[in-house]
Amino acid sequence: VNSGGKLDIEAVLIKGNISEFGDVDTYDFRGDEGAVFNAEGISFSDGNIADPVIAELELSLKQQDGSFAVVAANAQTFEPFDPLIFDFTLPADGEYRLSIKTQQFVTVGGGAVLDLTVVAPGLASGDYELLAYVVQAGNGNGNGPSRLPGPRGNGNGKKK
Repeated sequence: VNSGGKLDIEAVLIKGNISEFGDVDTYDFRGDEGAVFNAEGISFSDGNIADPVIAELELSLKQQDGSFAVVAANAQTFEPFDPLIFDFTLPADGEYRLSIKTQQFVTVGGGAVLDLTVVAPGLASGDYELLAYVVQAGNGNGNGPSRLPGPRGNGNGKKK
C-alpha cells in the first residue's frame, strides 16, 4: 500500500556510564507533535556489558517557564531490568529531554520490592547503551507510514 513512501527516521546509539547513585545523564532533542518516539536502555540484559546498571528512563517536554514535565517513563520491562519507552506519540512540538538514571527500587518475583542501594549497591552504577529513535508522522499524502512497524491511518495521512 505504501510502496514508494519515505521512511523518515532519526536514530542514535549512545554508550554511557552512570558513575554513582543519583547521577543522571540527559539528552536533549527537538521533537514534532505526532512523531513516534522509542528509547531502550540496554545494560543488565546484555552479557557483553561487564559492569551493568539497573536504570530507568524519563522523557520530558520543556514547558514555557523552562522546566521539564515528564510525559513518558519506564523503570523496567516485564522480563529484564532494562527500561523501554515504546511507540510513544510526542504530544507537542518542542524541546524534549531523555534522562537515564539509576533505579532505586526494583520489583522482583512475587512482587517483592528491593532497594538497590541496600541489597545490590553495585548495580546502582555502571555502563549502558541507549538506543533512541524518532519516526516522523506521515506526510499527509498517504505515502509512507505514520509510525512503525507499519502504516496507520485512513490512507490520507490522518488518524482514524
